[in-house]
Amino acid sequence: MAPELPFRRGTAVIRMREPLRVCHFVSGDAWGGLEAMALSLVRAQHADPAYEVSLIALNDGRLYREAQAEGIAVHLLPERELNAWQLVVRLRRVLTSLRAQVVHTHRYKENFFSYLVAPGLGIRPVVTLHGYGPSSFTPAGIKTFVRDFISFRLARRARAQFVAVSRDLQRLYRPNDDDCVTIPNGVATPADSSREGKNGDRPLVIGWVGRLVPIKSVGTLLDALTHIRADRGQPTVLLVGDGPERVALTEHAKRLGIQSRVQFTGYVEDLSPFLARMDVFALPSLHEGAPMALLEAMAAGVPGVAARVGGIPEMIGESGAACLVDGHDPVVWARAIEGILADRAATEEMVNRARRLVSERFSVDAMHARYGELYHALIAR
Repeated sequence: MAPELPFRRGTAVIRMREPLRVCHFVSGDAWGGLEAMALSLVRAQHADPAYEVSLIALNDGRLYREAQAEGIAVHLLPERELNAWQLVVRLRRVLTSLRAQVVHTHRYKENFFSYLVAPGLGIRPVVTLHGYGPSSFTPAGIKTFVRDFISFRLARRARAQFVAVSRDLQRLYRPNDDDCVTIPNGVATPADSSREGKNGDRPLVIGWVGRLVPIKSVGTLLDALTHIRADRGQPTVLLVGDGPERVALTEHAKRLGIQSRVQFTGYVEDLSPFLARMDVFALPSLHEGAPMALLEAMAAGVPGVAARVGGIPEMIGESGAACLVDGHDPVVWARAIEGILADRAATEEMVNRARRLVSERFSVDAMHARYGELYHALIAR
């Protein structure tokens, strides 16, 4: 007989006779906040004897390779080589072999296939909602609306449990609390959060991390750069990441005459050396769920300036852990960024508050514990 494993639900300790079998199903063809969160959760569950965790990926990307290198049970279903029916058959076969009790998905494509397969195997689907694209009457917006409409109807049939990474997303997607809960994203806190040039006299470095896509509104940051006054030489912008907007943003920087002050790093795997160079982290997005990039910057000790949109105000609250900006006026953003370094004592206090906030509310351990409570409550129904 398998040993009983302790699991905490609220203040009560529940003894499980065998590990809970959880399979994460992720596309894995890109790398961003979604993939970083999924890998952090998979790692935490892999290290916990109360879980038997596995990962199914549709693409051989960073997520698949890192999970495989760490000894996590991984399975590749190459979507480019399989039609929809073949993918369903292969998915059913893998989930059956794993004897999965929960299949945890993170994007609409994987959600859809889990709804088709999980009910027939007695598996409970868990779906994390990471972001939201504002609806519009464009062809893309209509397509998204129809896709979500069909997806949610299938989700009800499959008895899927939704998780929103912020209450704002919960409100936008699933106002019914019975089938949607909120669990914030979690990040690891670096052992050493020192930053190069912290007390130096080099030009100000304004950092940004993410996918170069329209909803991130990186153009606002470039426009703001032309309005920033600095006493340490001309400030620069460090854009860490890649995406379809890179060419347009490069041209925009040329039109503004600041191309020499804007650095595009392209895709990078290790953010640490880039975060260490930043004096300020700026996030002027049009919408965010619970941005991992902001949490990672806060954990690394980089003072943050972020748009007051989506789940960001909920994350920061009244903590004073970051400066929140209303709207996307470049001049307002310039003044906010300047204000970060105007008072060194106030900036250091902001950094300390940010680290405490991440440690108390947005750690990987806290995220792992909340998902564990959800899984166990779900399969007990």
